[in-house]
Amino acid sequence: MSRRPLSFMLLLLLPAMASAAASPEAERWWSHVRVLADDALQGRETGSEGYKKAASYVAEQLGAMGIKPGAGEGYLQEVKLVSRRLVNERSRLALVRGGRRIPLVIGRDAIIGSRLGESGQVEAPLVFVGHGLSIPEAGHDDFAGLDLQGKVAVLLFGGPAHIPGALRAHHSSTEERIKALRRAGAVGVVMLQNPKAEELPWARVASSRFEPAMTFADPSLVEHEGLKVTVAFNARHAEKLFAGARHSFKEVLAKADANQPLPRFELPSRLEARAEWKLAPVESANVVGVLPGSDATLAKEYVVLTAGLPLGAHDEGLAHPALPRALG
Repeated sequence: MSRRPLSFMLLLLLPAMASAAASPEAERWWSHVRVLADDALQGRETGSEGYKKAASYVAEQLGAMGIKPGAGEGYLQEVKLVSRRLVNERSRLALVRGGRRIPLVIGRDAIIGSRLGESGQVEAPLVFVGHGLSIPEAGHDDFAGLDLQGKVAVLLFGGPAHIPGALRAHHSSTEERIKALRRAGAVGVVMLQNPKAEELPWARVASSRFEPAMTFADPSLVEHEGLKVTVAFNARHAEKLFAGARHSFKEVLAKADANQPLPRFELPSRLEARAEWKLAPVESANVVGVLPGSDATLAKEYVVLTAGLPLGAHDEGLAHPALPRALG
């Protein structure tokens, strides 16, 4: 469920632009970009009129290319969703240390993730859990020996270099991370990014908090429930989390950069978070097409290609180190 689920056209365009910017083929692809990126579509937000126009355009193009409808009688598969938008002015973050409450500035110090979490207030101890990965196939478990019951896990994106990238990526997905955190008893998570691996500036991460996140209206389709609060923390202000701890954030980053095992330890602060959400029903459509193959032996097998840029990108931060491409 995304703001720009039609971006596969843009991705396919890039090689053509790079190799032959003035060729007829490149111009054909560029014409699609001009239509889909036009201001008249108003950003193509999920469920909006601009999105519906974009979806109809893509369906028309699939038909023109001879691609068969893949959503029953047509190309559009209607999906019922729920929009979750954080009520920024009624949401708060703070650290409690030594009996002193230290307010955090939402947007500057940290943001509250929109896709994951519950309304209401949470106050819980913080524990740094390294990369926050549990990968049984590789004999790696950042939660082993830690007491996370009723606590908030603080993690640094990344993982040990000796673990294959595909395996590490799988266990870094939102669903797998939440499963591991819930098994460990955590009630929330604070996510940190190594500044050396940042793909987008913090300002863009912070601004994503104003965008709604989309979840399925059917609860049976939602696989990422279970955490009371998720927070993306500005790495440049992360020493606030580690103040008075056995290790500083600078020391943690040095070990990560040297591909050394990360320490895991309790932080001398508690996180206090209050979030309020505005919920609204939304109906939107996937665009589905089928291109039959020519091999009779493989006629009943399918290769599924999907594309889309997540909305409320910081919510996919659990799954991707570039929080705003993300997090929901």
